[in-house]
Amino acid sequence: MARLNISIPDALYERLDRLRDRVNASKVCAAALEKELTMIESPTVAMDSTEAKAALLVGRLRGHREEWYQRGREAGEGWALEVASLEELKEVERGWSGIEDFDLITSGAERLGSFADKLPYTFTERDDAIWNEPLAMDAAIRGAYLLGWHKAVTELWAAARPQLMESDD
Repeated sequence: MARLNISIPDALYERLDRLRDRVNASKVCAAALEKELTMIESPTVAMDSTEAKAALLVGRLRGHREEWYQRGREAGEGWALEVASLEELKEVERGWSGIEDFDLITSGAERLGSFADKLPYTFTERDDAIWNEPLAMDAAIRGAYLLGWHKAVTELWAAARPQLMESDD
């Protein structure tokens, strides 16, 4: 098997290093390269049809929302792991009722702005630049960010809650 050296930002390397026992970096990089090369090698879509242009537009917009969804997940994970109190985690579980009815693309992520008011103070205080552009200006990506944040926090809380409840018995 061939070997390849890659360069990545220091912050990304530090995160990878912390999770090295759970992440096969070679496998992840190989999969990403395979996806990128397949996309480049695939025949280009004829640009003379409206359907083809619409497909490109949807792909770009979906990609932008997915990028902000992932950023929201990363922020939610960081907050839950490093800052969140037990009461704040319980409040996210109780106070965000209805967000699970939305999805990233088809269910109006742009209508999720009201959930921003429910973000815990310890989160918004930690990153006071959170609502700078483009989050301040684009309701759809703000919604995608909030969906990602909530999903990460609730997944971690769902996994931790049984262990915490055992210790309370």
